[in-house]
Amino acid sequence: MQKIHVVNVRALAEFAFEKGDLIPAARAVARMRDGVRGHQVLQEMLPVSWRPEVPVSRDIPIEGRILRVQGRADAVYIDRETVRVQEIKTTVKDPGLILKYDYPEHWALGEIYAGLFCLNAGIQLAEVRLTYARLDGRKQEFTEDYNAWELEERLMAYAQPYLRWIAAVDDWKEASRPTLENLPFPFASYRDGQREMAKAVYLAMRQHTSALIEAPTGIGKTAASLFGALKALGQGHVTAIFYLTARTTGRRAAEDALELMRRAVEQQPQNREYRLDLAELYCEMGCHEQSSKLLLDMLSETDAPSECYYRLALNQLGMNDLSGARQS
Repeated sequence: MQKIHVVNVRALAEFAFEKGDLIPAARAVARMRDGVRGHQVLQEMLPVSWRPEVPVSRDIPIEGRILRVQGRADAVYIDRETVRVQEIKTTVKDPGLILKYDYPEHWALGEIYAGLFCLNAGIQLAEVRLTYARLDGRKQEFTEDYNAWELEERLMAYAQPYLRWIAAVDDWKEASRPTLENLPFPFASYRDGQREMAKAVYLAMRQHTSALIEAPTGIGKTAASLFGALKALGQGHVTAIFYLTARTTGRRAAEDALELMRRAVEQQPQNREYRLDLAELYCEMGCHEQSSKLLLDMLSETDAPSECYYRLALNQLGMNDLSGARQS
């Protein structure tokens, strides 16, 4: 079955005109509240023929992949000949000072919505209405007319770079998965509590829950948490990892731990004690297939430790394979 990549209309438009816009969190929350209030006021003033908050979705095949573009337009009016889409943007500045093309990402939003509605309804003409409003009642409105073929071209121009970027990310994740699955712990042995912590982090990510861990200074929390998280990433339980620190020293500790893991991967430790320990940890994490693969590789070598058979049996039991466990 062909994989479908899903993207929101707003995310697609912002990707096309991506640039930095970091604002304090308190201001961001205030902006969102004002935005909701402004949308509600203008939507209540719409003519009866207009519909507010109209959902739309369409699957777009691009270069052998499928991109599902979906979203909810602020206001839409559709008759037999024309699709009319209104995008509402609240602002703290005087709307009269805003020029028509000051914010191309806002036009992109309207164009994507209009293109989706035209394609779904088979309508050839569209009007995009961009409204800037302030909570005191002042507003500025711009309109632009389009043909359906023009909107389809613009929709593809927005969608293609995004899907290529997503495809590149997917390919990188696929290429990195074997490395992450076989990622060795960056130290020769675990400190007290590190193994349990790595396991807790991994299981929390696999089960999509949270883990609150309290541990003393010096236990090696950074390496343990990153190790468990990277194992979960390699097996597809999470799509990304964000390691947040309050201070620069915390960031450096994470960077140092990652560098140690990179070196460990390059060295590819082959000592049996390490591999047996990793197989045991995989078994405890519930990764029975990965654990069994390590053990079978060891059993193919001469003078393999007998403990491999015991661990292999535990993995078979974990996978509910009773006959396999007896054979091991």
